[in-house]
Amino acid sequence: MDPSTELFERIGLSVALGLLIGLQREATGAEFAGLRSVALVTLFGTLSGLLAGHFGGWVIVAGLFAITTLLVLGNVMQWRGRVADVDPAISTEIALLTMYGLGAYIAFGSFVIAVVIAGVVVALLHFRQELHSLVGHLAAGDLRAIMQFVLITFVVLPVLPDRTFGPLDVFNPFEVWLMVTLIVGISVAGYLLYKVFGGNAGVLLGGALGGAVSSTATTLAYARQAREGLAAGLAAVAVTLASGVTFVRVALEVGVVAPRLLPAVALPLGIMLALTLGGVGLAWLRVRQKGGRPPLQQNPAELGPAVTMAALYALVLVLLAAAKTYLGSDALYVVSVVAGLSDVDAIALSIARLANAGVVAEDAAWRLVLVGVLSNTVFKVLLAGSIGGRALLVRVLALAAPAFAAGVALVLLLPASGAQ
Repeated sequence: MDPSTELFERIGLSVALGLLIGLQREATGAEFAGLRSVALVTLFGTLSGLLAGHFGGWVIVAGLFAITTLLVLGNVMQWRGRVADVDPAISTEIALLTMYGLGAYIAFGSFVIAVVIAGVVVALLHFRQELHSLVGHLAAGDLRAIMQFVLITFVVLPVLPDRTFGPLDVFNPFEVWLMVTLIVGISVAGYLLYKVFGGNAGVLLGGALGGAVSSTATTLAYARQAREGLAAGLAAVAVTLASGVTFVRVALEVGVVAPRLLPAVALPLGIMLALTLGGVGLAWLRVRQKGGRPPLQQNPAELGPAVTMAALYALVLVLLAAAKTYLGSDALYVVSVVAGLSDVDAIALSIARLANAGVVAEDAAWRLVLVGVLSNTVFKVLLAGSIGGRALLVRVLALAAPAFAAGVALVLLLPASGAQ
């Protein structure tokens, strides 16, 4: 690329990102950081970065000192003018300093990373009330569990050995715990959304958010409500929707662990999700009303369940490897059925891990994942019926049957691609 063209692109990106953050600040009534100010600060950072390439890094430091001085003077003038009305929050000042640093980075760095950083900044600024609301919804136990998630991810994970052990050469402590952090991370994200919206959630939102945390726990909770008097149609909608969220969750897990396998898995899961949502939508039109309590969810970042998840994942991984080695590839389907009954995350991640390592062919891998999902669906239908009664069983079965039948048909009838 021509150097002058690249230079203009960097300057243009700097101004565009500055205008984006400035637009957000001016729209929310920031005192001294509006559309032009933030854009100019970002552009000044880019200019400092360009000059630093010729004169040394001290130029960036000097620019940072200049911006900081201006911010201090601006705040001092506000304090002197109207002490009682000054907002003690410093998010605008931090945003300006961040945009200066981003501007300096744009002078020589990656455009993609710059856009991501700007996106994070604008999201943090714009969703201020939602973030504060989230903190207000978290109890002391929730904060403790989130700190445990930090322990799981950033303390335990780095110290685990990153090599395989055992006769089948598949047990890697680092990879096992990495899969646990992935599962817990997805669940924590759903749990935080649940804490914000769950208190006022209707059946649809309760089922969707509950499924993001634990579809099995959500099924159990709404089945109990059905037994206590909640209309079976409403409970069936929530239970089936929670199962539909599982399809998205599995696709996300496979996409992270084995991106090449994702297209093969996404097609059948997408068909099943569409059929599930269609049935839920029609059922909701018939029982359209709010009712029922959102199910109580346990925080998924607790250390005990994480250790259990690690053990289960490792066990499934070893069983799959042993079945393939000693019993042949067909035995993998038996393991998928059995493992899927208890935890669909473990079987999905195990298959994705083996497929990514080349142990299981891609064409067999997506079928094995789908078999685990189908097995888990059967388990949740039976769980709903055993707890919620015959009326709930009939309605959940009617809503889940089209997606289940489609999944079985895809596993049995879709021709092999020949992928090895």
